[in-house]
Amino acid sequence: MRGVLSVGSMKWLVLGVFASSGWVACGSRGGTVSDAGPPHIGSPGASLTDAGLADATLSDAGVEGAAIETADAGGHDAAIGDGSDVDSPPAGDANAAGSPFPYGDRNIKVNEPYPASVLIQNGGRFYDVMAPPTAAQYAAKGDGVTDDTPAIQDAFDYLKSAYVVANPTGSATEGYDGSNYWVYLPNGTYRVTSTLTYRGPDLVTSTFASDLVRIRIVGQSREGTVIKLDNAVAAFGDATQPTMLLEFQHDGTTFNNAPADNVLTNVTLDTGSGNPGAVGLWFQGANQTSMHNVRVVSDDGSGHCGILLQTGSVQGYYRDLTVEGFDYGICQTNNPEFDSAFEHVTLRGQKIAGVLAQGGGISLRGLEIDESKTTAEGLRIEKTGAVVFLDDSSLSGAQDASAIDRTDTSQQALFVRNVVTTYGTSLVQAGQAVDAGPAIAWFASAPPVVLLNRGSAPASLGLPVEDTPLPDWFDPATDWADVDTFGAKGDGTTDDSAAIQQAMSSGKPVVVFPKTSYQWKTTIKVPATVMRVDFMFADVSGGLSVAEASTRPLRLGL
Repeated sequence: MRGVLSVGSMKWLVLGVFASSGWVACGSRGGTVSDAGPPHIGSPGASLTDAGLADATLSDAGVEGAAIETADAGGHDAAIGDGSDVDSPPAGDANAAGSPFPYGDRNIKVNEPYPASVLIQNGGRFYDVMAPPTAAQYAAKGDGVTDDTPAIQDAFDYLKSAYVVANPTGSATEGYDGSNYWVYLPNGTYRVTSTLTYRGPDLVTSTFASDLVRIRIVGQSREGTVIKLDNAVAAFGDATQPTMLLEFQHDGTTFNNAPADNVLTNVTLDTGSGNPGAVGLWFQGANQTSMHNVRVVSDDGSGHCGILLQTGSVQGYYRDLTVEGFDYGICQTNNPEFDSAFEHVTLRGQKIAGVLAQGGGISLRGLEIDESKTTAEGLRIEKTGAVVFLDDSSLSGAQDASAIDRTDTSQQALFVRNVVTTYGTSLVQAGQAVDAGPAIAWFASAPPVVLLNRGSAPASLGLPVEDTPLPDWFDPATDWADVDTFGAKGDGTTDDSAAIQQAMSSGKPVVVFPKTSYQWKTTIKVPATVMRVDFMFADVSGGLSVAEASTRPLRLGL
């Protein structure tokens, strides 16, 4: 196979020849990628993900304001598949024999130490909280005893300062090269005592358009990198006033149209005990945003929400997550421009609901909700405009509770496929129980649109969704080819073609681009020995030629 790429906007592109399956792939392969009470701190008419539409026989479920009435088996305007046979798993059951993944978080247990060569003080773009760029910044200890709040706030302040200097107006399209950094947390327990964000007032003013963008936080490992809030912190003590442990937008920000490229990975967020107002994570991000391999836990189960999406824009792909405790596991509120995609997520021990969806679009696949020890609902859909796609999932809960509660049938759209549940009621619509059975083969809240009527009843196509291959981690000391060590300047003006080609031809499986900006004028040949090209979100311009067949996929990541 031969292909030529002009490197542009992408998170991970997977290329290669897969001999074992007998087909050739050249392009993006994703699972369910969408890019396509206390106060609840979401845009109507947002569409289902591509995977949901393809599998839904062009269901009207994504149409805003579809008229839906409930009746005996889901209402005459709804459509429901045969899911009554509890002994046989639904099509595509994630736990069926030969299935590639179980329900829920796969807990992939990666350990990803980044080398000193990528740190800011060595010409790279990684801010190591234990080894900050200058002596003026606090160095975190990660010993579980020292208060590391100032050290992590210093990292946020560094991002803020770089952003403001590079982009004095807060424009959505300027200042990329000058504010293109990562925050790295090596293994350690980081004791904190207040919200982790930048210091001072919100950036947005009448002359500055957008709050902080390009927030990328990466830990060495989820098991080893733990951010731990002290017990019984006064600021987190009011259940009616949710307070964030880690936030990707500053207090007061209600909308940010420029938050592309945010990342959170390989960390555990622990809100401790005696903090009933705690929110583990306020996350936000748009294009090329990702969150993966993250655990959010409340030690005593108290707290408002584990993962909160409350400020648009929100897109991105979120996988391999676990939330334990809180009133809600995942909260997506009623704010414009939400279109999130979650895959391989475990939620357990919530008090009110595993997932709260109040607006926008949300796609969920490989979801495992275990509320068997509480009375919480599995998925609760409230307010206006929520468009929900749920596939290949298991929802376990009490006999006197519901797996899915769709509270307003006039302004909410729901498509469910391949879901098993132990709840007493599998589906409630506008307060009325719907007998969908313990195994829902498929359900649509509006009748399918059939393009070709062949005389059979409309049904979901039932097409399987394939998982994106998980990346391998390679030892930087032995397996990384750093283009800078081969002579690349990374200044955005020098033609780095020769140095980049040498790195690609070095025989190393990983090629990395630590500096801010690279350009090359000669098409770079990527040999079969290369398995991963990591631009680390550098600003890159040039062409790549993938010309050699291989049984292993090639991952290109910005």
